[in-house]
Amino acid sequence: MSAVESDAGARRVRGGQMHGSDLPEAEPIAKALHVRAERVMKAGEGTDVSRETSAVHPAHPAPVEGRIVSAASSARSASDADGAAVGSAVSADGAVAAASDSASADGAVVTAPAASAAAAAASAGVAKHSAAASSASHSAGAGGAVAGNAVAAAAAADGTAVVPASAAAASVAATPVVASVAVAAVPIAAKHPAASSFAAPPIAADASHHAASAAERSAASHSAAPLHEARAVDAAEMQRELAAFKDPQLARGLIESIGKLAPADGATLMEVCGTHTVAIARNGIRNLMPQGTRLASGPGCPVCVTSNRDIDTVIALARIPNVTIATFGDMTRVPGSTSSLLKEQAAGRSVQIVYSPLDALTLAAQHPEREIVFVGVGFETTTPLVAMAIKRAAATGLKNFTVFAAHKNMPGALEAIINDPQLKLDALILPGHVSTIIGAAPYEFLAKKYGIPGVITGFEPVDVLQGIAMIMRQLHEGRAEIEIAYARGVMPQGNPTALAAIDEVFETCPAIWRGLGRIDGSGYRIREEFACFDAVRRFQPEVEPTQDPKGCRCGDVLRGIMAPSECPLFRTVCTPENPVGPCMVSSEGSCAAYYRYY
Repeated sequence: MSAVESDAGARRVRGGQMHGSDLPEAEPIAKALHVRAERVMKAGEGTDVSRETSAVHPAHPAPVEGRIVSAASSARSASDADGAAVGSAVSADGAVAAASDSASADGAVVTAPAASAAAAAASAGVAKHSAAASSASHSAGAGGAVAGNAVAAAAAADGTAVVPASAAAASVAATPVVASVAVAAVPIAAKHPAASSFAAPPIAADASHHAASAAERSAASHSAAPLHEARAVDAAEMQRELAAFKDPQLARGLIESIGKLAPADGATLMEVCGTHTVAIARNGIRNLMPQGTRLASGPGCPVCVTSNRDIDTVIALARIPNVTIATFGDMTRVPGSTSSLLKEQAAGRSVQIVYSPLDALTLAAQHPEREIVFVGVGFETTTPLVAMAIKRAAATGLKNFTVFAAHKNMPGALEAIINDPQLKLDALILPGHVSTIIGAAPYEFLAKKYGIPGVITGFEPVDVLQGIAMIMRQLHEGRAEIEIAYARGVMPQGNPTALAAIDEVFETCPAIWRGLGRIDGSGYRIREEFACFDAVRRFQPEVEPTQDPKGCRCGDVLRGIMAPSECPLFRTVCTPENPVGPCMVSSEGSCAAYYRYY
């Protein structure tokens, strides 16, 4: 038994020693949002809710069982009957549940995949709605495009998914860019169980009316109209719906709850998602924590955790004659041992920035005389998209398309973090984007084996604060469970379609993580059946000896044992204009976030 495992019982007992017997009273806002969201869901299931009344009246406080959700954007993540929508989270009025969430480094908005249904429909020829914007208009983060959107498009082209022709178009606002995508309104039948027991502190009752008004209008509309006639939801309406997740009064109430529930002797919480890293820094959440509570940043940025050896391998591939590297933008600036893709491009090598693996497929089709190598980095959010791109290449007979596969899975890294003797974690803020694919089950070992609580949460300020408050309640009550606060985007079982795509094309293997070293089973490699699409197997590049940058402490930052500002190179030698390590390159790297916001 490891030292961490033996400490699990002590962690549970510790909850009884915490201060805060005067727990915050529950007020109607969270419950009202939840109830109104349920009404929207009933409308999507064909139930007439136009005559129902809210179960919670603003004048009567009630305990809250469940999670705080925005009414119109509250939809269960689910694949449609044809299995086309990867990471689906579509409300009854066609609103994409997490469309406003900032793009993560490893795969932009994965919970806006209702667009994938229309993209697949267009690709399969069963719908006339435009799907071109589903890849081109999305902003790619360090790890790339919207996983859900293009997976279904590739699936349709591969003949593995068909979407009804009644897909409805909608304009969806994606933060920080607006992406106009075609959206299919899918009725959601499954009821998501309450993910937690959480009492919300006092806030203004009118916020629930603000967040629910558009949802009620939509529910009334859908009670009389067929789903295929669902109206479009424009960007302005989506922003109004998401205003509740930025409501200052609700945020203040959650901060009060965190303060009252926090352990008297302090606690260390770690986020393991690049988007959370940025959200915490941008909204000043770290500075709002009670004394003794530390928010550490972990290995959540896929560009940052990519090892120097992998970077050097990509550079070696770029130096092979007749090869064009297709990659997401941030990867071009990550320094390897002696060079970078940006330097190679300046020296005359062919390097193309793409927003999706499908763009790389297009390059291969348009330039049959060149070998197109797509750089596949990221976690479970982008892995299914790359899997479908490989399947599509196989189905269409593309011979000049290959992938350098450096994908990783999150649970293995979390176990390495928990067992790090230099880091004592009390709880984990679990990633929202990754969890739309894998669900909650892969994290259960954290609670059962190590006694570490975890909460999957979203990316708006109230999302993050709610996740932290739920963690603090677990610590206060001496519990260790995996809970879902991001219920509008994550189902406990994840997305079976995406997981099946990964399993068909990839198999797990050992992977080297920057800062964490070799972790067995934490990587993905292309299966033998698709070996002809493995760039390393095809080209056998000669990789130079690996050298780590002198003085760079990215590894320690990724392990959470030091803050970026404690690195001697931070803000002096290492800046976004002259990055020494990848944590300063990626827009969601810890060092870049600290440089910008602290």
